[in-house]
Amino acid sequence: MDPISSSSATPWSPPAPDADEDARRRAATATRPRPAVVPDPPELPDVHAALLVRAAQAAAAIDLATMLRDRGTPLQQRLQVFFDAAKPTYRVPVGDNEAVEVEVAAPFRIAVTRDRNVQPPRGRSDPLVEAPRRRYEAQETTVRGHHDELQAIARRIGIPSVEEIVVGRGTPAQVQALTQALLYANKLPPPQPGESLEVRVRRMMCDYGIGFDCSGYVQRAFLSAHGVTRAQAGFGKVINESLSGLSRPRFSRVAPEDSRPGDILSLGPPPLGTTGHRLIVFDAREASPAELDRYSVHGAGALDEHVTVLVVDSSFGSGGDPAKGGLERQTWLYEAASKRWGVVSPARVEGTREFPENVTMASMPYDGVHPLIGVFHYSEKH
Repeated sequence: MDPISSSSATPWSPPAPDADEDARRRAATATRPRPAVVPDPPELPDVHAALLVRAAQAAAAIDLATMLRDRGTPLQQRLQVFFDAAKPTYRVPVGDNEAVEVEVAAPFRIAVTRDRNVQPPRGRSDPLVEAPRRRYEAQETTVRGHHDELQAIARRIGIPSVEEIVVGRGTPAQVQALTQALLYANKLPPPQPGESLEVRVRRMMCDYGIGFDCSGYVQRAFLSAHGVTRAQAGFGKVINESLSGLSRPRFSRVAPEDSRPGDILSLGPPPLGTTGHRLIVFDAREASPAELDRYSVHGAGALDEHVTVLVVDSSFGSGGDPAKGGLERQTWLYEAASKRWGVVSPARVEGTREFPENVTMASMPYDGVHPLIGVFHYSEKH
């Protein structure tokens, strides 16, 4: 997927064919099996897990025990802890011994070079791609200029290397600690007209190369949610893992209507792109009659009575704009009978304008130009 609208920096390669795929596809009218309850692991595998959980609790002001008891399956609860840890609350100094607090979702981060990641195939170009490409390249120049300063600050707070962080593959705990250190070091840039404090912090993070790409976020969220190690999942080094080799015996490909929380959703590149997009499923269920009516009225048009609602987490492409993309939870629709996909844009207010909920339908997921590679379910018994 072109990182102008995506979040994976590693070129896509097709997965090994799954001979049992057709056997697992269910008729659109079949009853969806409910996800199995995954037992709590003794501890999360990430070495930063304890910091991650504490950061999530502080940022969201939640009682972890209450959340684990009252919200969803244990696997979903661990996904929620990880998601909350990637949008912590920061203290922003505003004067002598004074600070204000602001919740900031981690921005999108991809290491861009002139000859890699954002270049279309030779002889092909799109005017809509040029402006975002220039923004990414300008952003990369700024990041390189700050590298030594960032590394020095990281070492002062106990992070020996920023190698994984500056390519979008750090942990939420590292991202939070380094961002807070930059704020305490008065590195927040001057405000731009109409810019919120949240966007201002995100702009600082982008200037220093701090954030997540899609593969970086999804692989770490997957490991924490499933309570497995990189070796158990068959993942390579975090800095190189693209989640493009999800095959048997660890993973089986399932139909979108059979998605379950914790599954990895993999998309191929768009026509002018070279890299795909990765997401992790937070929730999957059949749309209720009331939801079908609402989505139909808000842009989806006539829908089949069996539509899957997929709630997915990832770091989404920003086009080089700190105010856009980054960590998001989106709601997608999948109509098995027609193989159509939809994206639900929630109601929002921008300035003085109010925008109602809107559903956009297309033949492919996400933005309508990224083909589905597959939905991959992890097997604990392999």
